[in-house]
Amino acid sequence: MKDGVNALENALFEELRALQAVDTSDRDAAKAAVEHAKAVEGLASQITENHRVALDAARLQSRHDSNVRMPKLLEE
Repeated sequence: MKDGVNALENALFEELRALQAVDTSDRDAAKAAVEHAKAVEGLASQITENHRVALDAARLQSRHDSNVRMPKLLEE
């Protein structure tokens, strides 16, 4: 999987389409699909939060001395 916001959005829409295609009359399949969707949502939320933190750090750095060292996590 490619990294990035667009890739995340595409993956989430793929997951949504897969969830909509689940045969809800098969309770086990439906339950598994819902659990999978919850896991994907959790990961997507964490990735989105990480991007938000990086963006906030970049904004803070741009407002202040650009020589401020960023934490290694945010250097890339």
